Amino acid sequence: MGAVCVYRKRLKKAQFIVQSITILGSKRYSVSVEFDVLRMVDHGEGIRWGADCDDMDLIISSLESFIKKPVSEWTNHTRLGWYDYYDSEIVTDEHYQNSLEVFAEKYQYGKLLLPKGLQFTLQTPVDIGTLKNRSKYQRPNKK
Repeated sequence: MGAVCVYRKRLKKAQFIVQSITILGSKRYSVSVEFDVLRMVDHGEGIRWGADCDDMDLIISSLESFIKKPVSEWTNHTRLGWYDYYDSEIVTDEHYQNSLEVFAEKYQYGKLLLPKGLQFTLQTPVDIGTLKNRSKYQRPNKK
């Protein structure tokens, strides 16, 4: 299977941050949720959370709920490639800084934006400041 990016979207409250979700693997699967500044998508410089799972049905179920579309309607962003459709925007360092502050405070460095039902681990190799639980986090399913 390799790696397939099935979700890519700008955050509403931190509009210069892009969230991407990629499924990796062939026998044992991983889900990677990455948060990058707008111009650095796919460069490996952002915040990355990962979850390992043997059950592809669980991954699909979790992501269908998160993406709000059945798997048959997902977009293969890996095949499409990253196309920079924000070229016409003037983005300053201040825009990025404001988005990063909102991302840290409102979204807890992406922790609050993880798909439910999978156990994610923060995989970013750098210290991201005030995030206290750097080990494992599972976003509970709402009843």
